[in-house]
Amino acid sequence: MRFTDALLDELARELQAHLSEVEAEARRILDDEGVNYTRSTRNGLYATAEADRRSFVVEGEVGSRGAAARWANDGRGPGKAPPDAPIRAWLRDKRGVRPGRELDRAIRRLQAKIARRGTRGSRFLDRAFDGALPDLQPRLARAADRALDGASLL
Repeated sequence: MRFTDALLDELARELQAHLSEVEAEARRILDDEGVNYTRSTRNGLYATAEADRRSFVVEGEVGSRGAAARWANDGRGPGKAPPDAPIRAWLRDKRGVRPGRELDRAIRRLQAKIARRGTRGSRFLDRAFDGALPDLQPRLARAADRALDGASLL
């Protein structure tokens, strides 16, 4: 295996491991503070890393496929009412509101309040990254050392 291929593969593996830890920390934060989140925010979390051998780039991402994840992390400014599906799920799952007129009224009241005031985000992804960031560079340096030790330079 060429050195550059070994290096990129090792860096991608290490970055994937690191980002998986960030994902786990984001889940832990959501579990600890989870009363304000739908299951889709937590269950939609993912971490991925890959190497592109043509451009010699290793990149990764941690995010959530959950519909309300962006608002849970960043908050939502006042102005527009949010969609009802995430609110419906939250009221049903976290507050135990049964389907029917009571749920519909609660959704409208909450939408109106959010449209008036906005929401404050919890920055759960930012906090998960902040805790893991100091360790990233040393981990990638160790991965590069492993690749150098194990690869042929010819």
